[in-house]
Amino acid sequence: MQGISWMDALDIRATYGTGGSVPLAGNNVTILQLNATDPSTQLPIGTITFPANQQLGWELTKTMNFGLDLRMLKNRLNFTADAYTKKSSGIMVSLPYNATYGWGSLQFNTATLNSYGMEFSISGKPLEEKNWSISSVFNFAYGKTKVTDSRYKNTVATTVMSGTPVEGYQLGATFVYRSAGLDDKGQTQIYDRNNKIINNTTALTSAFDIKDLKYVGIRVAPYHGGFFNNFRYKSFDLGVQMTYYMGHIFMKPAVTNYPNFQGTYYGSLGRQKALADRWREPGDEATTDVPGLSNVNFNSINRYANSDKLVRDADNIRLQQISLGYNFPQQLLPKAVIKSLNISANARNLGILWRANKDGIDPEYVNASANYSSLPPVTSFLFNINATF
Repeated sequence: MQGISWMDALDIRATYGTGGSVPLAGNNVTILQLNATDPSTQLPIGTITFPANQQLGWELTKTMNFGLDLRMLKNRLNFTADAYTKKSSGIMVSLPYNATYGWGSLQFNTATLNSYGMEFSISGKPLEEKNWSISSVFNFAYGKTKVTDSRYKNTVATTVMSGTPVEGYQLGATFVYRSAGLDDKGQTQIYDRNNKIINNTTALTSAFDIKDLKYVGIRVAPYHGGFFNNFRYKSFDLGVQMTYYMGHIFMKPAVTNYPNFQGTYYGSLGRQKALADRWREPGDEATTDVPGLSNVNFNSINRYANSDKLVRDADNIRLQQISLGYNFPQQLLPKAVIKSLNISANARNLGILWRANKDGIDPEYVNASANYSSLPPVTSFLFNINATF
């Protein structure tokens, strides 16, 4: 290939390997816990916290990868691509167990997954002059993981918004109720698979299963990557980093319980803005899906909060970092004192540039409860001085 002037290097790669991970759940030895002293015998009370399950083993993943690396135009343009497939077996799953032994469920190596995907990166220097230069990197990744064997039945209780693996679907598959709006009393209704309306006072039986739910997508972005740029002018350097996440969904936070008054209000009232749009009188069901306060029960709230009315597109582009630096020329530095001097400023976690949802919600950090467990990272500013003497 020496006669191809525009190509500097071409590498083709192929790898195959097997990896194992120690399961974090379950134990192959008995775990005992010593408690308080028995008042009659004056001996410590021992209980079995976890039983020994010597059938446990490694969670195994077999991976095959094909790759290509290409450098062109005197290394001004570089391209890397990879495609992979993975087969995972022995994944830990909690399965029902004979409760007469003392435990209703135990962890076993049983579930299997198939994964495949691709990644590519393109980098280059569109401008390279003495005083000016621009370098850019764009990368893209796609991954899909499908549950091929879950070994247990998925009921409505374990499937709706629980993240429980469902055979034949990707990890993170989301199933929700099919909303039928509100009745004339302001309470939630849902459809079954035959479009029959089920009201909030009707309990769901075993006949209502996953076929009556609606699959709305996955909660983990299958497409993601970044765009990184560096601009140089003489001794100044400016860096800009952006990332993107595409192809997934999230649930808009909604009322999870209505406040009640018992001398003090209980419930996360301040976070539930949807309460302002709730049903108040007959006829409001034509303009709102938020249940009213009268005749409300758990079914009405739960079936609204986990319905297709609250599914949102989670696509977003984020500005991760901006940095600016200056390298002092040697002629500006005191001779025989400072060999080099650089100052820089850096701003990180600058927030969203674009989001698909119109609700103003950050889809990567959805806080659906009253706590602070899902706050976005704080914007930080760093200033640096680096000197060599």
